Amino acid sequence: DFTDLPNNHTKIKSKPMELYDHLLGENSGYERLAKPAGVTLVGLQLQLVQIVQLDQKNQLMKTSTWPTSLWHDSRLSWNESKYDVDIIRVPSSKVWLPGIVLINNVDGKFDVSFACNVLINYTGDVMWVPPSLYQSSCPLDARFFPYDTQSCNMTFVAWSGEIDKVMITDATQQSYNDTNVYYDNTEWGISDIPVTINNWTLPGTNIVYSAVTFQFLLYRKPLFHECTLVIPCLILTGLPLLSFCLPRNTQGRITLPISTVVALTLPLLNVSKVLPHSSDGTPFILKLIIFTEIMATLLVIISVVFLNIDRRSPATHKLQGWVRAVFINTLPRYLWMQGRHKDKRKNTEEATRNLFYSDGTIFANQGPTVHLNEPVLNLSPGLDEAEARKLDPKTTEAIALVNYIANHFKEDYEFCIVNNDWNYVAAVYDKLCFIIVALVTVVGTLQIFLTIPHIPERAPYSVFRF
Repeated sequence: DFTDLPNNHTKIKSKPMELYDHLLGENSGYERLAKPAGVTLVGLQLQLVQIVQLDQKNQLMKTSTWPTSLWHDSRLSWNESKYDVDIIRVPSSKVWLPGIVLINNVDGKFDVSFACNVLINYTGDVMWVPPSLYQSSCPLDARFFPYDTQSCNMTFVAWSGEIDKVMITDATQQSYNDTNVYYDNTEWGISDIPVTINNWTLPGTNIVYSAVTFQFLLYRKPLFHECTLVIPCLILTGLPLLSFCLPRNTQGRITLPISTVVALTLPLLNVSKVLPHSSDGTPFILKLIIFTEIMATLLVIISVVFLNIDRRSPATHKLQGWVRAVFINTLPRYLWMQGRHKDKRKNTEEATRNLFYSDGTIFANQGPTVHLNEPVLNLSPGLDEAEARKLDPKTTEAIALVNYIANHFKEDYEFCIVNNDWNYVAAVYDKLCFIIVALVTVVGTLQIFLTIPHIPERAPYSVFRF
C-alpha cells in the first residue's frame, strides 16, 4: 500500500537487501574472482534425473542431472540475529564458484545448462544446485548386444584451482530409485553408480586438479531387440533345414537357402544402424547372422551334390563298389532307413517271366517260363541248334525278333536297377546330411547363446526370461 510511504518518498530497504549490500555490495570488498582463503574443500552430489539417450552409434551418453556443489566461504557469513535472515539467495554470477566442469563432454559445453541462484547460509556455507543436461563420451562394448551391459563414466574436475587450492573431499550419488526425481529409461536400466575421488593431471603439464568420477553401470532391456532381431534370426537359422523336406525334383532345395541368405540382409541393416563400426569384437547378434549365412551356404552346396547324385544313371556314371558298400549296405541301418535287399533283383526278374512259351507263343498265360538271360533258340525241349537251322525262314526271323525283344527287356531291367541304386544313394546322402546339419545348427546356436553372461536384472525385460 503506497499510502503508507513517507511524503519524501524515501526508499526503505528490507533486511535481505541490507544483507545483500553488506555481503556483495560495492563497499563490501567482496571479489568474486578471488577464491576463499586457504584450501577450499568442495563436496559434490549428483542427482540423476534421467538417462535421456545412450547413442551407441556415436558412443555418447546424454543425461539430465542436478549436480550439487557444497563449499564454505567465510566472506559470506553474517550475524543471523542482526539481520534476522538465516539463508539468502543470490545470483551465481555474483559469488565465487568452484568451477566443477565435466571433462569428458562431447558437445563442447563444459558448464551447466542453467545458472540458477546460489543458496548461502549465515555460517558461510554455500550450496549450488544447477540443473544440467550433459553429453559425455561413453565407449561401448557391443560384444553381447542386445544382452550387453555398459559402463559409462562422468568425470568432474574442480577447474577453478589446483588440488592444493580447491579439493573435492566428499562426493556422493543421491538415490536414483527415487521415483519423484528419477525417470526410468525404456531401454536402459541402472545396476549401480559407484563414485571415485581421484586426481586429474592436465595433459602436457604437471598441474594436478581434484576430480571425481561417477561410473554408471547400465544394462539393456532386450525385449524390443529380441522381437526385431533375435527371434527373426533364430527363425532364419532353422528355416533352411526345411529344404530337406522338399521333393527331390523341386528347385526349392536350392532357392530356399539362397532366399534365407537374402532375408538376412534386413537384420544386418538394422544392426549396422544401431552398433558402432568397431573392430574390438564381434557382437553376439552378428555371430548368429554369420553362422546362419554359413549354414545356408553349406545347404546350397549339399543340395547341388544331392541333385547331381540323384540324376546319375548307368549311361553317365558307373556305380562304384565302395559307394554300394557304404551308402547301400552300411549306412541305411544306422540312419533308420529301409535297406535295399539283395533278392530284389530276383523278385524283379520273376516279374518278367512267363513272357514266352517254348513253342514261340508270345505273352501266353500258362506254360513253361523263360529267363531273360537264356537264348530263345534253346527254349524248346529236344530242339538243338542243328534242328533249329532246319526251320523255315519265317520261323527263324520270328525267333530272332523274340531274342531282340528279350534282350531289350533285360537291358531295360538292368538300367532301372542301377538307376534306382543311384536314387537310393542320393536318399541316404540326403538323410545323412540332414542329421549332421541339424546337429551342427542346434549345437552352434546354443554355443553362441551360452557365451552371453547371466544378468538377473534384465530377466523381467526378456522374452526368454533366463
